[in-house]
Amino acid sequence: MILLRRPKKNDSKLYFKWINNKRLVEYNSIFKPISYVEHLEWFSSISAKVDVKIFSIVEKKSKKLIGSCSLRKINKIEKSAELQIRIGESPFRNGGYGSEAIRLLVCYGFNSLGLKKIYLYVFEKNIRAIKAYQKNNFKIEKQIKNFLFDKGVYKSAFLMINYK
Repeated sequence: MILLRRPKKNDSKLYFKWINNKRLVEYNSIFKPISYVEHLEWFSSISAKVDVKIFSIVEKKSKKLIGSCSLRKINKIEKSAELQIRIGESPFRNGGYGSEAIRLLVCYGFNSLGLKKIYLYVFEKNIRAIKAYQKNNFKIEKQIKNFLFDKGVYKSAFLMINYK
């Protein structure tokens, strides 16, 4: 269905489009427009960071770039990392692509990086994402009230964890 690969230079334009898609970003963060210069600086530096492993999500049949996912804040002592995923291309949402990307990324984290714990934060109203995480053995560890303050409103979130 999909494969994960390291980002290529020509992936940058879609990554830029996705990070500036307000509706998409607000599924998991506060939206803040990013300039193309800021984006290029981030994109050129991300692969050099030792505590981040980022991947482009590619649909196998069409070879189309459909999203990105990463393990961030990789802690080699605690053997833990934070998972982040974004299916940027809307025709590929709700088709199991996100669940498959999560499965592959978790396998990579546990089997290749030797992690013992992968965690994430998800807004409690993002039911579709919660279901995808639960399909991949993430459990709700705790609810975090007032996780983010955005446009005069607090958003609550869940901390979800998958232990090896």
